[in-house]
Amino acid sequence: KLELPKTELITNERLELPQTVGEGTNAVDVEWSSDNEDVIKNDGTVTRPDGSGITEVKLTATLKKGNITAEKEFTLTVYNKGETITDKQAVVFAKENLSLPEIVLEGSTINLKTSAENGVSITWTSSDAIINAADGKVNNLTDTKPKSVTLTSAISKGTESTTKKFMITVRPTDAKLVDAAEASLTYPE
Repeated sequence: KLELPKTELITNERLELPQTVGEGTNAVDVEWSSDNEDVIKNDGTVTRPDGSGITEVKLTATLKKGNITAEKEFTLTVYNKGETITDKQAVVFAKENLSLPEIVLEGSTINLKTSAENGVSITWTSSDAIINAADGKVNNLTDTKPKSVTLTSAISKGTESTTKKFMITVRPTDAKLVDAAEASLTYPE
């Protein structure tokens, strides 16, 4: 289940390395080591090398639970500072790195990015007004049933463009569910 959010790095933005996998009593600790700490440190700090071309770095995750350990390796491609990123590459990277939550609460707000690295623009459309594509505001549901909404991102730079869709479930707040349950209770006379 352990995956990295991205494997191609085009900026010095810190790479978020998961520290655990699983939840509760099933959680497994993860420790990271890099074979080239000048480029990617064990904590995910990225320092792109000078010059053109790419640098490959191997990150090794050591998963630990009690006395048991396992390793998983990831090879990351770091674009050196002098390497030119084409509009097509910038759009592809933006698409790969764009993510949204699968479940949101009514009344919350989703962070809908309008730009990405290397001058990429992002615009949003929503299949239902319950999620406002302009500001990410999640409106209240009319009842207690969860609702599925598709948010579509249009990702572009120059003449290159693509789309990415996200299926999101809007669910009612716990307070709304409790109020509805209380209202539906009846007692015999």
